Amino acid sequence: MESFSEMLQATYFDNTLWQYVLFLGTVVASIVVGRIFYYICKTQLRKLAAKSKTKLDDYLIDIIEEPLVLLIVSIGVWVGAMFLTLNTAGVKFFDNVVLVLLAMT
Repeated sequence: MESFSEMLQATYFDNTLWQYVLFLGTVVASIVVGRIFYYICKTQLRKLAAKSKTKLDDYLIDIIEEPLVLLIVSIGVWVGAMFLTLNTAGVKFFDNVVLVLLAMT
């Protein structure tokens, strides 16, 4: 039976399994960071904004919280793609994915 390190060195589509693990780990980590940021906005920042006399800060929090979470995930996908060995079409694909995610913000 192969050792675990040998399994991680197996190559699929010009990338090792370890590179795929790093990519997925980066994307998952960015999603977790985005969710933590969203939770902080929903709980802590909203409490602070509710204490103020104006509604402007309430509106600003509503406006920026989802786009910033999507921005965090977009950056995670972009950084994760750097771990992969991609041909020109693959680089273009991930660039387009990140551009679509950024356009959604």
